[in-house]
Amino acid sequence: MTAANNLLGTFGALIVANTHLIASSAAALDARMFHEATQSDKALYSRLVPTVKGKREFAPLMYKRLKKLGIDKTDPNELTPEEINWFARLDVDPSTITWNRVIDTNDRFLRKLTIGKGEAEKGYERDSGFDIAVASECMAVLALSNDLADMRQRSAPFHLIRIVVYPISPGWAQWWSQAANKVIPSQPTTLEWEVPLLY
Repeated sequence: MTAANNLLGTFGALIVANTHLIASSAAALDARMFHEATQSDKALYSRLVPTVKGKREFAPLMYKRLKKLGIDKTDPNELTPEEINWFARLDVDPSTITWNRVIDTNDRFLRKLTIGKGEAEKGYERDSGFDIAVASECMAVLALSNDLADMRQRSAPFHLIRIVVYPISPGWAQWWSQAANKVIPSQPTTLEWEVPLLY
């Protein structure tokens, strides 16, 4: 009985962890799309690269993104308006998002819904929904793994280390294929523009 209780407790903890992982990712994506829809390039850039004590600097991770965008500048004040647009906007097409929030309740009426109905969302709405936690590929891998090595082996086909958030929109795909000559327009990508297969 103790083993069964431990298994159920572990399974419950994994459900909670999976729910938080996916919910926070979905919320971050919606917040980013909301800010892009309601702010100018200049305002977005100022949020990403704020002036602190009179000085503006790129964070270390941003250099990797700049390099992938083909921008070789290290001073944030030297970017052209076009480069600021490339850097500040992810240009997510809401109709391509397959990453739903997750809930540990089998409530069929939550599978499809419209988010963004509140006044603070300024009319930014989109169709979304909830997936059931135990039906998620992440949950299956976590629940079936014996240890860390086993989890890595089981998650390899899904590339779970690099979670896909959305496919590249056609405009970005065209620009990227010209700049880097290596993107397939329907290929999913991470926020750092890497191209994994997953979820």
